[in-house]
Amino acid sequence: MPGTGMSTAGLAPETSRSRAALVSAIGCAICLVFGLIPLFMGAFPLFLQPVSSSFGWGLSVFPQSPMIVGLTAAATGPWIGRLVDRYGVRRVLAPGLAIWCAGFFALSLMNGSIAQLYLVTIFMAVGGTIAGPISYAKVVNGWFGRNRGLALGLVLGGVPAVATAIAVQVTQGLIDAHGWRATFRILAIVAAVVTIPAALLLVREASDGSAPGQTIPELDGVPAKEAVLSRDFILAIGSCGLAVGALMAVTAHFIGWMAERGVSKETATFALSLYSLAGPLGPLLGGLLVDRVQTPRIFAIFSALGVIGMALLLGLGGAGVLPGMALLGLAFSSINGLAPYLVSRYFGMASASEILGATFAVLTIGMGAGPVLMGLGHDLTGGYSQPIGAAMALLLGCTILGLLFRPYRFAAIPRQ
Repeated sequence: MPGTGMSTAGLAPETSRSRAALVSAIGCAICLVFGLIPLFMGAFPLFLQPVSSSFGWGLSVFPQSPMIVGLTAAATGPWIGRLVDRYGVRRVLAPGLAIWCAGFFALSLMNGSIAQLYLVTIFMAVGGTIAGPISYAKVVNGWFGRNRGLALGLVLGGVPAVATAIAVQVTQGLIDAHGWRATFRILAIVAAVVTIPAALLLVREASDGSAPGQTIPELDGVPAKEAVLSRDFILAIGSCGLAVGALMAVTAHFIGWMAERGVSKETATFALSLYSLAGPLGPLLGGLLVDRVQTPRIFAIFSALGVIGMALLLGLGGAGVLPGMALLGLAFSSINGLAPYLVSRYFGMASASEILGATFAVLTIGMGAGPVLMGLGHDLTGGYSQPIGAAMALLLGCTILGLLFRPYRFAAIPRQ
């Protein structure tokens, strides 16, 4: 029947598109599992003590590496975003992964020179920024409209959280068995072998499937320069950056803090894994929430979870370790997943990659600066109680700022 034929013809492209979207999302997830966030930023607390001890560094020296990652992302992120917009994700992702893996491997060759640490970190950070959320968010934003918040949350928040939980256990075992230098080398080689083929074979943008001669609809959006100077960007994305900085400050020094409080390394490592395992619940619940509750002020809820978690860690001693770290994991992954969604709803899709470059620069600076400031606070005060109290106060301030976010400017599904 004609009616039946039309229905079948209409369903086929939709089914094909859904399959392509799923394959691309899986490709992004595979690359993220072996990316900078889980393997370096997430497992960093496990490297802090052995690397610092090897070179006689204070606890504020090696944490400068994550901070340099943030500064490099800030300097290169907008440029990389323009590169992605101009040439597409497929052309830049695999080279970015190669640079990231080579830089990560080079950490094993450090000899104690601070200048060498800086140079290796900058090289690694450039690759990690190219093969980072800027590229993956562009892919996910292009394929998903109606459930964009959930998709972004799961891919950019949930996947790295699960990967970090696994990476923490694997990394600790490798360090115990082979030392920190061999651990960097093993993880870097595995990352290269897995991610580069995945990027080349699986990751596609929605526009890659356009028929020859087909006109791709022009997307609505705010120019990047106007967006990053706007009140909405400064308030919303700035709050996200401060919040993840406070959370990362506590997480990066968690093993050392627990050691000072007499908590065993096994318990502390398990709590750090729980922090990561709790992470996927944040993007899952948060993604469902932001797709249905049309207000950016939901950020305040995510930030408040972190405040409660820090209060448990400070106030309940050993009894607060597991629930406190679980709440910190929920808060951290939820905020990381929310940030790119805020960009799409505040500024549209026309210059999304360039704006996302600036956004992830802010987030990475926060994640890098937090551990350094925590280390300085520890060295100045002789303990962690006061610096962690300051981190909790900062997170509480972010929660209050979240109540001031203005309504969204763009619809969840872009105009076609």
